[in-house]
Amino acid sequence: MNIDNIINNYAIVIFIKGEANNPKCIYSIKAIEILNELNVPYKAINILCSPSMKEELKTYSNWLTIPQVYINGEFIGGVDIITEMYYKKELQEILEVLLNS
Repeated sequence: MNIDNIINNYAIVIFIKGEANNPKCIYSIKAIEILNELNVPYKAINILCSPSMKEELKTYSNWLTIPQVYINGEFIGGVDIITEMYYKKELQEILEVLLNS
């Protein structure tokens, strides 16, 4: 499955190192904790299983780090961005609109 297909088939997608129930880096852990705290359905994609996807993702988003979060097909950012949005309640607002539409 290519990146376009993934982000267009799921409302919330996070590309991480590891699995959602076993993230393999501190940044992936933090991002998953935020999504779990918000209790929203999401699709986690383990980029460690596909080195080519990891490289393609960097070009696709023009963002060099993992994790990467997409909502409604739009790249939102990495852990720093979603953490900031979370504390400002901006992430909750976006997700509320998404889940209530």
